[in-house]
Amino acid sequence: MQVYNKLAMDRFMSRHDLVFNEIPHIWYEAPFLGNGFMGTTLCFSEDNKQLFINLGHTCVYDNRPIYGSHDDQMYLTPRLPVGKIAVSFDGTVTAVDLRLDIYNARVFGEISTTSGKVEINCMVFNDTDCMVMEHKESAWEKISFTYIPSIAESPRYNLGVIDDETAYKKYGRARPSRMFTHNNMNAYLQPYYCGGGYCVSFTDADSKFFVGINQGNDLKAVAPDGLRLLKNAVVNCESLTDRHIKWWNGYFSKSFITIDNGVYESFVYIQLYKLACASRENGRPYDTCGPWLSDITRWPGGWWNLNVELTISPLYVTNHIDIAHCVNNALRNNTQQLIDNVPEKYRVDCAALGRYTTSSLYAPVTEPGNLDAPNREREAGNLIWTLFYIWQEYRITGNEELIRSIVYPLLKRAVKFYSYFLEADLLGKFHLRATLSPEYEKSDSEDVNYDLSLLRWGCKTLLEITEILGADDVDSDMWARILRNLVDYPHSDAEGMFIAGKTPYATSHRHYSHLLAFYPLHVLNENNPKERELVEKSILYWQSKKEALLGYSQSGAASMYAMLHNGNKALTHLENLWKGFIQPNTMYHEDGNPVIETPPSAATAIIEMLIQSHNGYIDIFPAVPDAWKNICFDGLLCYDGFEVGARLTGGKLEWLTIKSNLGKPCRFKATFANYPEFSNVTFTRTNFGIYDVELKKGETAIISTVPSPIIDCVAVPGSTVNCYGLNKKNRIISGKA
Repeated sequence: MQVYNKLAMDRFMSRHDLVFNEIPHIWYEAPFLGNGFMGTTLCFSEDNKQLFINLGHTCVYDNRPIYGSHDDQMYLTPRLPVGKIAVSFDGTVTAVDLRLDIYNARVFGEISTTSGKVEINCMVFNDTDCMVMEHKESAWEKISFTYIPSIAESPRYNLGVIDDETAYKKYGRARPSRMFTHNNMNAYLQPYYCGGGYCVSFTDADSKFFVGINQGNDLKAVAPDGLRLLKNAVVNCESLTDRHIKWWNGYFSKSFITIDNGVYESFVYIQLYKLACASRENGRPYDTCGPWLSDITRWPGGWWNLNVELTISPLYVTNHIDIAHCVNNALRNNTQQLIDNVPEKYRVDCAALGRYTTSSLYAPVTEPGNLDAPNREREAGNLIWTLFYIWQEYRITGNEELIRSIVYPLLKRAVKFYSYFLEADLLGKFHLRATLSPEYEKSDSEDVNYDLSLLRWGCKTLLEITEILGADDVDSDMWARILRNLVDYPHSDAEGMFIAGKTPYATSHRHYSHLLAFYPLHVLNENNPKERELVEKSILYWQSKKEALLGYSQSGAASMYAMLHNGNKALTHLENLWKGFIQPNTMYHEDGNPVIETPPSAATAIIEMLIQSHNGYIDIFPAVPDAWKNICFDGLLCYDGFEVGARLTGGKLEWLTIKSNLGKPCRFKATFANYPEFSNVTFTRTNFGIYDVELKKGETAIISTVPSPIIDCVAVPGSTVNCYGLNKKNRIISGKA
């Protein structure tokens, strides 16, 4: 195969730059940068006299005490806003010509004012929590920099959202801050409520403005550490820049996707950029805003009943698994907290994860059947949903350490918690006491489909794990008994899946919690005619009640139709998402709250239209819509350790490559343009249109209808090149022109 060279990659990636030739003013319009910890957005004041560099850091959390088991941590230990740098101009900004270059993770370009012009080039260094803005002013335009602190209090409190009366009444004002200056370097020290604090340090030297963020538990050390961080960035700016570019270029070389529609092609790459900006292997799990915390969010933390899971979903197939390890490490390092989240009498062998967490994984879960507990404590299955993605990593990599240290011990505990609340009816069928289906507040009945789906998947997976590890587990009989006797999913022939046993899907519902058995868990299989009929009916009925459907309702439906091999319907739901929800910079909001999870889930849906592997074989181009004729991808990862590339030309499969990283049996499903005459391996076609190919560990199969397969980008319409950012092209693709 032809290696995609550096020059070609530079040129290809430049067509994904976000272009801003209109002045961005708000979070959803702004260029954004990040290194997995520190994040910044760039937007202008309403009067266009200032550029705001909005600052955020994923490790800056409050540390107020939790008073009791029902206190709301979104008041007590939330992410805290950090403030912003105001860049003031002599004149008024009249125009901008800025680009967010995702391949090199920088924002550069020109700002025009009534007094002249300013050229800028900004990056948040990959190796240190510091941003540099190079600036060059024309003769009559001079700029100055001022730090504007935010009050170190929960955005939820400042918005007056009273979910927990006790926490709200006891809420104390933030401790006073202090400013230090040393050798032309400034440090703003903000103490946390209960010790420690964070520091914003900044300086302007030789036409380069630097701003850094650090935090720590020793308040006396925070400001000196901040000044050292800043000095290091100033002294080592050139080497930090070189390492920054090398890391980001390497990141985007791990896999390759090109589609003859730039709207969707660029979108995938921008989401991968966003996810590497928002966290890293040693970072925090993704919260709702990423590092770009907004002062106007009600949700200054991480939500585990959909948001975290959707956010990490595209990282696995695209070969960016290391980025998703922020979740792995959080579960591994907070196992005791997951145990402590269940009522005390169940902690000997149970664990769970409630609706949302902040700096720790503190999120209490009540006993199923307890209708008096806060709704956020009545979601019992979130831990299992999270473990599904780590299991997916195991299926791709074969890394048994993952199941030994994370999946197996935590899944045992999560399933055990359910087992205490199963009750047999007269026919011996197990029913689960009342829990809460996420987002459907009126599901106060037994047998919630969200939980039945997760319990089934959990038992099935635990039995698989015992076979893989050769373990003789005393609970194996219990898991098998649950699988045999667990009540069927509540549903009707007319409407499909219910929310719960006595709760039909009666009210419009943005969440697909009741459909989890199909997607993403695949406990219901589209290749089973009866199950497929139930799934199709359920999706149609879910989508027929449109009042509450929002962005992730569309990305979820797109993924489901991709699983049903219906690319045209999948594309229709993506188009609905673009027309109604995706913002100019590809950010998103729910109920006016800035969030990041839905765009990555839409990227996942796009990838699922190109390749799937959950059914025991690699499915090549399973759900390509009629409108997409030319596609090429390489380096995408599949279950059982396969790395795959393929090319579609004129709607016909031209070639594919499969590399075996584990040496497991290889099966694939594909429809070639012509019989593949060129192959370096032996392959045979089964009666079901599935091919078997003999591959040893480390061996690569090339199966082609052409003599010289080439990995290369496909042409896209000019109207879809650089179509994100604040520009005319973006208004057209979003239907707002």
